[in-house]
Amino acid sequence: MHKIYTLHVHRRKLTRHRWHEHDPKELIGSVLECIDGAVKKFEAEGYKANQIKAIGITTQRETTLCWDKNTGEALNNAVVWPDTRTGKLVHELRERDGSEKLMDICGLPISTYPSSVKLMWM
Repeated sequence: MHKIYTLHVHRRKLTRHRWHEHDPKELIGSVLECIDGAVKKFEAEGYKANQIKAIGITTQRETTLCWDKNTGEALNNAVVWPDTRTGKLVHELRERDGSEKLMDICGLPISTYPSSVKLMWM
Protein backbone atom coordinates (compact mmCIF):
# COMPACT_ATOMS: atom_id res chain seq x y z
CA MET A 1 0.00 0.00 0.00
CA HIS A 2 1.33 3.42 -0.97
CA LYS A 3 0.50 6.36 1.33
CA ILE A 4 0.51 10.04 0.37
CA TYR A 5 -0.20 12.76 2.93
CA THR A 6 -1.12 16.40 2.49
CA LEU A 7 -2.11 19.03 5.03
CA HIS A 8 -3.92 22.34 4.86
CA VAL A 9 -4.43 24.57 7.88
CA HIS A 10 -7.45 26.87 7.87
CA ARG A 11 -8.35 29.81 10.05
CA ARG A 12 -10.53 29.61 13.13
CA LYS A 13 -13.15 32.31 13.61
CA LEU A 14 -13.93 33.57 17.08
CA THR A 15 -17.38 35.04 16.43
CA ARG A 16 -18.32 35.42 20.12
CA HIS A 17 -16.67 34.77 23.45
CA ARG A 18 -15.86 31.01 23.57
CA TRP A 19 -17.41 30.38 20.13
CA HIS A 20 -14.93 28.71 17.78
CA GLU A 21 -15.98 28.31 14.13
CA HIS A 22 -14.64 27.46 10.68
CA ASP A 23 -15.96 28.87 7.41
CA PRO A 24 -17.63 25.98 5.50
CA LYS A 25 -16.42 27.21 2.10
CA GLU A 26 -12.86 27.46 3.40
CA LEU A 27 -13.15 23.90 4.74
CA ILE A 28 -14.32 22.58 1.37
CA GLY A 29 -11.57 24.55 -0.35
CA SER A 30 -8.95 23.04 1.96
CA VAL A 31 -10.24 19.51 1.25
CA LEU A 32 -10.08 20.10 -2.50
CA GLU A 33 -6.59 21.59 -2.16
CA CYS A 34 -5.44 18.55 -0.17
CA ILE A 35 -6.91 16.12 -2.70
CA ASP A 36 -5.26 18.00 -5.57
CA GLY A 37 -1.94 18.03 -3.72
CA ALA A 38 -2.12 14.32 -2.91
CA VAL A 39 -2.95 13.39 -6.51
CA LYS A 40 -0.04 15.50 -7.78
CA LYS A 41 2.35 13.78 -5.34
CA PHE A 42 0.99 10.37 -6.35
CA GLU A 43 1.45 11.14 -10.04
CA ALA A 44 4.94 12.56 -9.40
CA GLU A 45 5.89 9.12 -8.11
CA GLY A 46 4.91 7.56 -11.44
CA TYR A 47 1.34 6.50 -10.70
CA LYS A 48 -1.89 7.53 -12.41
CA ALA A 49 -4.88 9.06 -10.63
CA ASN A 50 -7.11 6.16 -11.75
CA GLN A 51 -4.90 3.81 -9.69
CA ILE A 52 -6.07 5.37 -6.42
CA LYS A 53 -7.99 2.71 -4.50
CA ALA A 54 -9.15 4.68 -1.44
CA ILE A 55 -8.78 8.01 0.33
CA GLY A 56 -9.16 9.11 3.93
CA ILE A 57 -10.12 12.62 4.96
CA THR A 58 -10.13 13.93 8.49
CA THR A 59 -10.49 17.20 10.31
CA GLN A 60 -10.68 18.06 13.97
CA ARG A 61 -12.78 15.20 15.27
CA GLU A 62 -15.71 16.83 17.04
CA THR A 63 -16.04 19.77 14.67
CA THR A 64 -19.68 19.80 13.53
CA LEU A 65 -21.22 21.16 10.35
CA CYS A 66 -24.64 20.61 8.74
CA TRP A 67 -25.53 21.04 5.07
CA ASP A 68 -28.89 21.64 3.39
CA LYS A 69 -29.63 18.45 1.44
CA ASN A 70 -31.53 20.37 -1.26
CA THR A 71 -29.24 23.32 -1.88
CA GLY A 72 -25.89 21.88 -0.80
CA GLU A 73 -25.26 25.05 1.20
CA ALA A 74 -23.96 24.98 4.76
CA LEU A 75 -26.61 25.79 7.36
CA ASN A 76 -24.06 27.51 9.59
CA ASN A 77 -20.35 27.83 10.20
CA ALA A 78 -18.66 24.66 11.44
CA VAL A 79 -18.71 24.53 15.25
CA VAL A 80 -15.16 23.55 16.27
CA TRP A 81 -14.34 21.10 19.08
CA PRO A 82 -13.23 23.63 21.77
CA ASP A 83 -16.43 25.69 21.35
CA THR A 84 -18.39 26.00 24.61
CA ARG A 85 -21.65 27.59 23.41
CA THR A 86 -23.53 24.47 24.52
CA GLY A 87 -22.63 24.96 28.20
CA LYS A 88 -26.20 25.63 29.32
CA LEU A 89 -27.53 22.62 27.39
CA VAL A 90 -24.80 20.42 28.90
CA HIS A 91 -25.85 21.50 32.39
CA GLU A 92 -29.50 20.64 31.60
CA LEU A 93 -28.54 17.23 30.17
CA ARG A 94 -26.41 16.36 33.20
CA GLU A 95 -29.45 16.96 35.41
CA ARG A 96 -31.49 14.25 33.64
CA ASP A 97 -31.98 10.84 35.23
CA GLY A 98 -29.50 8.31 33.84
CA SER A 99 -27.09 10.89 32.45
CA GLU A 100 -24.25 9.36 34.46
CA LYS A 101 -24.58 6.16 32.37
CA LEU A 102 -23.66 7.89 29.11
CA MET A 103 -19.92 7.50 29.68
CA ASP A 104 -20.32 3.71 29.90
CA ILE A 105 -22.45 3.64 26.75
CA CYS A 106 -20.44 5.79 24.35
CA GLY A 107 -17.14 6.56 26.08
CA LEU A 108 -17.68 10.31 26.28
CA PRO A 109 -19.07 12.30 29.18
CA ILE A 110 -21.78 14.89 28.68
CA SER A 111 -19.75 17.98 27.88
CA THR A 112 -19.42 20.74 25.31
CA TYR A 113 -16.97 18.56 23.32
CA PRO A 114 -19.10 15.89 21.54
CA SER A 115 -20.81 16.53 18.21
CA SER A 116 -24.08 15.13 19.59
CA VAL A 117 -24.50 18.10 21.94
CA LYS A 118 -23.53 20.56 19.20
CA LEU A 119 -26.18 19.01 16.93
CA MET A 120 -28.81 19.33 19.65
CA TRP A 121 -27.90 23.01 20.02
CA MET A 122 -28.19 23.58 16.25
